[in-house]
Amino acid sequence: RGTTVGSIVHADPAGEMTAVLALLGGTVALASTQGERSVGAEEFFVGPLESCLAEGELAVSAFFPRPPGRAGSAWLELARRHGDYAMCGVGAVVTLDGDSRVVGARAGYISVGPTPVVLDLTDAVHGASVEPDGAGADWEAAGRLAQAGVEPEADIHATAEYRRHLVGVLTARALRAAAADAAGQDAEDAR
Repeated sequence: RGTTVGSIVHADPAGEMTAVLALLGGTVALASTQGERSVGAEEFFVGPLESCLAEGELAVSAFFPRPPGRAGSAWLELARRHGDYAMCGVGAVVTLDGDSRVVGARAGYISVGPTPVVLDLTDAVHGASVEPDGAGADWEAAGRLAQAGVEPEADIHATAEYRRHLVGVLTARALRAAAADAAGQDAEDAR
């Protein structure tokens, strides 16, 4: 057993919490006898199983900001067997305007880089009108854009080519699911 902050400090490139923190633009609070500091996810993860935590520092909390506006989220991953490390995992956040048009689409990945990979895929789907089930945008185009934005490596779990293929497929599916989640919210009730 472990903790959320412990998982983040472990900085495993296959760890889900690292990608979620990075995707949401979260921060980690660090404390030492010298005081406290807050570090953004983009600076916190410096390599596989390596964070910017200095000697004598302790990670005391992590902050996961809620996406603003009418945003929905989804998480998908694929492993050879249940409980195995994911060959690829993707978290997605899609933000819609009051007319159910896409104004933001981001995805965070595990197992495709030495640190969590976050891509802004808005350009591929910006302005697309989304149906309640998430249809309406060219999510596959966003998946292709994501494939071009990652540099996966091969290991005992999957080849680099297969991981890149999974990035495309899982990105399209996760973005559509996140859009459906956002579309299910009443535009006036979204904060």
